[in-house]
Amino acid sequence: MVYQVRHPCSTRKKIELCIGYIGEQACGYNAAPSRNPARVIIATLNYTLDTGVKPVSETFGPGNIRTRNSSTYDARPVPIRDGRPLARDFALDQNGFTFVEHKTVVADFFDAEQLKRVYYSELEALVKRVSGAARVVVFDHTLRSGDEAEREVKLVRAPV
Repeated sequence: MVYQVRHPCSTRKKIELCIGYIGEQACGYNAAPSRNPARVIIATLNYTLDTGVKPVSETFGPGNIRTRNSSTYDARPVPIRDGRPLARDFALDQNGFTFVEHKTVVADFFDAEQLKRVYYSELEALVKRVSGAARVVVFDHTLRSGDEAEREVKLVRAPV
């Protein structure tokens, strides 16, 4: 798995780890290596338009899997490049992020106890190793699925 570690400030006081289980089971997106030789896809990204009304995003319902949003969006096609071939060129202190590989022993990402017991400690060790932080605390996670039926049954959120 490839993770992106963000380094929001040069003092290393805060580290945000953006974790995503890559595979159809958890997020509905298959991140198999690209067959596109340029390793570029065109994806539609939604930019929030300034309408003068404060944007509000709400989650509600069982497991907070329903959403309501008051924003108006401008959908734009944007080229997205695969950063993996350049992974060695990025450094946390220079670029604010880096790519690292981590193989987990978690067998079931929908098992909350396994996540807290196994994955949290794996991630704490990973962030310590990559960032040099003396102390790391993982305190929350969000499960997502691209499969609507699975979201309903397991009460997990949609991909973002």
